[in-house]
Amino acid sequence: MPPRPFPSPLRIGTDLCNIPRIRSLITQKVNGNKGQPLEAFLTKILTHPERTYFRDRFGNNDSVFRNVQGAAQFLAGRFAAKEACRKACDHLDTYTRGFKHIIILPVTARHHEENQSQRPKGLILHEALPELDKSKAAEQATFDVETLEGQFCEISISHDGDFASAVALVPSMKQEDQLLVQIARRTVR
Repeated sequence: MPPRPFPSPLRIGTDLCNIPRIRSLITQKVNGNKGQPLEAFLTKILTHPERTYFRDRFGNNDSVFRNVQGAAQFLAGRFAAKEACRKACDHLDTYTRGFKHIIILPVTARHHEENQSQRPKGLILHEALPELDKSKAAEQATFDVETLEGQFCEISISHDGDFASAVALVPSMKQEDQLLVQIARRTVR
């Protein structure tokens, strides 16, 4: 009997990120400005809702640098989670790296038991989340995940010593797209 295909349309991605490397990236000084690399990293890796969550959790740059180890650990975990999602997705362009197609959402406290750490949830978007227009930032500040088109996926982030690791379990989005095309064809006939 020839080999059979895997029976489920699930894909797995994993990644490992060095926390001291992230700490070094976000704390380097550029032209005497210590906050510029942090802002550049946040803008490149995180979507605007993720940056809002980061700022709510860690505060302004002065607060971040007072807790730089915690911030670096958090960012390394998010970076690893996004890379794991990207590796599991069969539709993201490897050249764009897909960071704006992936949102790592926090789970609110009411969704977990008191003694458990909060489990983030991944959201793979069909289209990249656009950046906020700075002139309309106040109008665009509210973020509703229900207005986005995409696929939730399972994420697990772990930290140990100098490393953050992440695993993503993602339904194959190519198959989802193929099913939608098949349904549309049947409807048209």
